[in-house]
Amino acid sequence: MRIESTIEEPILFFEDFFLENGYNNLKRGFFTKWEGTKEIYPEDVEIYDSEEYIVHYLASDERNQSFPTKLLFIHELKKLFIKEVQKSKRYIKKGTHSFIYRGISQLNYLSGIKRTILHIFDGSFDLLNKYPFCRTKLESLSTLIDMMITEDQSPSQASENSKGVNLANANNPKTQKNSIDKKNKPSLKPPFFATGKLDYDFFNSLTHLFYQYSIVEFPDEFVKEVDKIFAIFKSPEPWETGLTIQLSFDNLEVVLILDELGSIIANLNPTTIEKSKCFLGLKNKLPFKRADLYSARTTIMGKRKLNPNWTSPVIQPVILAIKKLAKKYQKSPSSKSQSPSQPLS
Repeated sequence: MRIESTIEEPILFFEDFFLENGYNNLKRGFFTKWEGTKEIYPEDVEIYDSEEYIVHYLASDERNQSFPTKLLFIHELKKLFIKEVQKSKRYIKKGTHSFIYRGISQLNYLSGIKRTILHIFDGSFDLLNKYPFCRTKLESLSTLIDMMITEDQSPSQASENSKGVNLANANNPKTQKNSIDKKNKPSLKPPFFATGKLDYDFFNSLTHLFYQYSIVEFPDEFVKEVDKIFAIFKSPEPWETGLTIQLSFDNLEVVLILDELGSIIANLNPTTIEKSKCFLGLKNKLPFKRADLYSARTTIMGKRKLNPNWTSPVIQPVILAIKKLAKKYQKSPSSKSQSPSQPLS
C-alpha cells in the first residue's frame, strides 16, 4: 500500500519512499501492476526482466501491426515522482495558509519541511545517486521552500538573500510569468525556431505529449509549463527568456525525439538548440552543446549500418505519438530571415 502525502504532512510520500519501505514496495509491485490492464495483456508479454525491471511486450500501432517494446520501471518511477512533487507543492502552499490560520507561523511550518528534506538527502545517498531525476525533483521542492521562506522575510532580508538566486529563478512562477509576458508581446522578429504557423493549441498538445511520456521534467503546474514551452518556441531570442526545458532521456533518445519533432518545427536542429540555451541534458543539467547531439547522431548511424531499421525500443511509443501530432499540424515553414542550419538527420 502506497503512503500518500497530506496537507499536514506534504512530503510524507517521499519520507516513506526513501526512508521506509516505499521504494521496495514499488519495485515488488511493478510486475503485477500491469497484468490484465488495458496497456498490457498477459498474452502479449514476452519476458519479465527481473534484474533490470523491464517488461518486454508486444504493442500495436495505428495500423494494428505489432512490434516489440518495453515498459521500464525507471520510466514509471519518473511519472510517479512528477505527480507526487506537483501534489506536494500544492499541499505546501495550501498548508501554509491553513497553519497560519491556526496560529502556527509560516516560517516554522516551512522550516520543518526543509529539515525533513535535508534528512532525506542525508539518509538516501545511494538511492539518489541511482536515480538522479529523484534528486532533481527533491531539489525543486527544496527550492520552493527557500523561495517561500524568502518571501516571508522582511524586504531587507529578502534583498540580502536574493543574491545568487539564479538557480531558483528557473522554477520561480513570478520570474517565469515576467519572462513569458515579455516574450509574448508582439515582435517584429520571427520566432527563432520558425514556429510562425503553430498556435497555442499545438504547444498545449505537445506539452501533453511531453507529460504523458515523461520526456521532460515538470517543475511547475501543467498550465505554466505550457506557457513556458510556448514562450521558448515563439520567442525571437529564446536565450533571453531565462526559461529552460529539462529533458529526461539520454542523448540517443533525445536525438531521435528531436529528429521526429523536426518534421513539425522547421528550425529545430543541433545548431539552434545549442544557441537557444533552453534545452538541458539529463546527466549534467546543462544546456545541450551541438557536439553532444552530433555525437549521439554518429552512434545512431553506426547502429543503423548494422540494422537499417534500428531505433531505441524505449521511445517507440513516443515516436508514434509525435507522428500522430505531425499529421494534425502542418510543418511550419522556415522564415527567410533565418540562417540555414544542419538538420538532425
